[in-house]
Amino acid sequence: MIKKGRYVTAGLVLTFAVMQSQAVESRFTSAGNWTNAANWNNGVPGATDLARLQNAVTADIDSVEVVGGLNFRGDTTLGASIINVNNGGSLTSDGTQFSGNNRVGSDGDATLNINNGGSATFSGTGIFEVGESGDGDAGYVNIYSGGSLTVSQTTQLGADGSTFGYVNINGGTATFNNDLQVGNAASSHGVVTLTSGTLNCVGNLRITDNAAATGELKVNGGTLNATTSSIQVRDGNGSITQSAGAINANDMYVGHLQGSVGTMTMSGGTNAVSGVLSLGNQDNGSGANGASGVLVMSDGYMTVGTLEVGNEASTTGTLTLSGKDTYLKASTLSLGDAGASVNSSIVVEDGEFQIHEILSDGDSASESLFLEGGVLKLRHVDGATGYDDAVALIAADVLTWSYSGLDSLAATLDVADADASWTNGDGVTLYADTDGTNYSYMWAETIPEPATFGLIALFGGGLLFIRRRFRI
Repeated sequence: MIKKGRYVTAGLVLTFAVMQSQAVESRFTSAGNWTNAANWNNGVPGATDLARLQNAVTADIDSVEVVGGLNFRGDTTLGASIINVNNGGSLTSDGTQFSGNNRVGSDGDATLNINNGGSATFSGTGIFEVGESGDGDAGYVNIYSGGSLTVSQTTQLGADGSTFGYVNINGGTATFNNDLQVGNAASSHGVVTLTSGTLNCVGNLRITDNAAATGELKVNGGTLNATTSSIQVRDGNGSITQSAGAINANDMYVGHLQGSVGTMTMSGGTNAVSGVLSLGNQDNGSGANGASGVLVMSDGYMTVGTLEVGNEASTTGTLTLSGKDTYLKASTLSLGDAGASVNSSIVVEDGEFQIHEILSDGDSASESLFLEGGVLKLRHVDGATGYDDAVALIAADVLTWSYSGLDSLAATLDVADADASWTNGDGVTLYADTDGTNYSYMWAETIPEPATFGLIALFGGGLLFIRRRFRI
């Protein structure tokens, strides 16, 4: 007796086979509109088809288009192979006909432009590859004002060795719901540039995902949101530069995994890290080959939950503040992993460094906090121990100082307000004003001044300097 279920099963298998056989790869062969069937060798691709574009052609999308995969290979001539998603147009691909992948740039250079009023959405079980297949191939994804990009799969910029991947956001919105890997393979290079608009990273933003890769994050304006994830200079040689705009992150690791080298340069804008900012985070698990992280601030406003300057054994963390208007606040400052061999160096050339608590083992051979023309703002209420911690570091010769001159933030404070002081072997005095309600201030001067000092005549009276009380 033949069971009815056998017919059902056979029917399902046959139906699936027919559906699979109907899926085609259609190649875009001449410039023009995406919806013109004459521009494709197998007609306009649909939801179960693979769209393939290569050579020096430009495809314009002005309507709603859904495909089963995008294989945008490109051309050897830079800027000659382009997809424009224009006003009223959208491109959606789930990668089902391309092993779960979507690709921009694998046979030369390919450029995807998402223009005003256009959108692109990529998903799938595989990778959104921007720059793939080696030999210097490159992919470019540009999101302009009014344009929108949404990617739900892992994104790799520079997916294979010797490839290049670029994402440029200039007024549009880009949302990555999975990890964004900037520089994925050995000898690959990835760059994310935010000039204006919004970059949302729901997954981690991983700058370099290979020890031999390089990657860059450039924030020149706009807003970067990574509040549920982390920004990582992860595994190779990577950099973060911020000249304007806003970065909002949960955690940030500048030099994350063993052997990685991370650099962050901030010359403007705002940066809020609610959790940990780690400069040199991990070693190899055996106290060697530690990561290295550098933060240089010459302007801008940054707040951090916990600032780790060197974390695990053999890691190196370096922080430099300069510029009178520079502001950095750390609720907790950790100078190395207490008890471990960590190289931690902080130089406050100028600006304001606000600290609520300092964690340190007082090892002056590996830890240094050097105050020059800047000001330490140290919390001393509600259980915060910033001021007491700083005094302990003076005794341990970890906190040292010199004086940089009149054109610094330290020069705006009045020594008449100081109620504690320490003088080093060079005759430079570190002053502390502990009368504030919530904070104490520390700064360095060369020559103590009387309380009545108001004016300094320089160069025969040609220049007058007026000393005032520092207010925050």
